[in-house]
Amino acid sequence: MIDYSKKYMKIVDDLIRKSFPELKGKKVIILEFILPSIFLAMTLDFSFVRFIFTNPKKIELCSYNGQKGLFVHELCHFERHFSRNFFEKILFILKYVFNRRARVEEERETDKLTINKGYSKNLFSLVKGIEEIRTKEQIKLRLTRGYLSSKQIKQYAIKIGKWQ
Repeated sequence: MIDYSKKYMKIVDDLIRKSFPELKGKKVIILEFILPSIFLAMTLDFSFVRFIFTNPKKIELCSYNGQKGLFVHELCHFERHFSRNFFEKILFILKYVFNRRARVEEERETDKLTINKGYSKNLFSLVKGIEEIRTKEQIKLRLTRGYLSSKQIKQYAIKIGKWQ
């Protein structure tokens, strides 16, 4: 049996080493979790520990490059939270859960940060793979209006010179 948490932690450790210096030495834990069927992963950030909840059955449908794009996106959520104190994080979570506009803004800004960090092709691979899986196999995987589409990812990356 594959220990997906260890497999994904290797990807995350490598990404932290290369692109997330502010996360070096911080506790990041990956947990396998039965998420609602439409999610691949989600994060929860407490200042002393950061969790990435994963749905391996869904993530394993993605290519390695897509998996990498997923984890960069999730780590970018943590980076966006660094400037928030504990109470601001709680308020943000409430807004995220109950306010669609807050979710859309957070996901789009996180996608853009992923691209700005140089992972446009990984994010593109993830989203393109999800779009193809949804169409081909009628599997419910979340790509709401809050996330950039594969076309938007490529357009934005080209516009800012990050499509290499």
